[in-house]
Amino acid sequence: MLTKERIVEESLKLFLNYGVKGVTVERISKHLRMSKRTFYEHFENKMLLLTQCLIAYDKVTRDEHEKITNASSNAMEALFRWNDAMMTRMDLVNPNFFNDIHHYYPGLLEDFYKNNGDFLQDTLLELCQSGIEQGVFNKGVNKIIFTKVVLSLIQLFKDSESFPPMEFSKVELTFNILGPYIKGVSTEKGLTLIKKYEERIKMAYSGFGFQDLEGEKF
Repeated sequence: MLTKERIVEESLKLFLNYGVKGVTVERISKHLRMSKRTFYEHFENKMLLLTQCLIAYDKVTRDEHEKITNASSNAMEALFRWNDAMMTRMDLVNPNFFNDIHHYYPGLLEDFYKNNGDFLQDTLLELCQSGIEQGVFNKGVNKIIFTKVVLSLIQLFKDSESFPPMEFSKVELTFNILGPYIKGVSTEKGLTLIKKYEERIKMAYSGFGFQDLEGEKF
């Protein structure tokens, strides 16, 4: 017998792969080999299902962050690892997942964040505070401003019209969009950690031909 949890799990996979609009109740039912009647026994409508899927997705990202934090020796390393995880997630998640929710279910994400907290925002606030305490970010950095700026810069990563994926890699965008700001709020200790990260990325992506912050080819 299909459980509510199984329906959420499989529906979330479909939403992440294909976006929300194209994944109908009928498609979910066929995917799970169940009747639409069975679906409606568990969920009154698609919006209630989406809410449960958002809760499940939020748990995945929070668990991922906890693992990253535990595996990192300082806030800067955690920020790098978190950025890598976010870039990987952006490649795996259809952008229409969130775009469709905003367009076809206005207010749903806002209500979700109000009830469950904005994980991305909370993560950045936490990383900034830890970075200041550990001496990798300057003491004068305002946590709220830091968080809002980084969130705004992340939105640029998603602007496929300005930065076509076939022309600009995620790593290149990181170095040229997020990198300069992070360097600007970092201490000498933080800059040293950034340099080590850049060297690691250069080694990993040598031969791809994208440019670093000084405009030199890797």
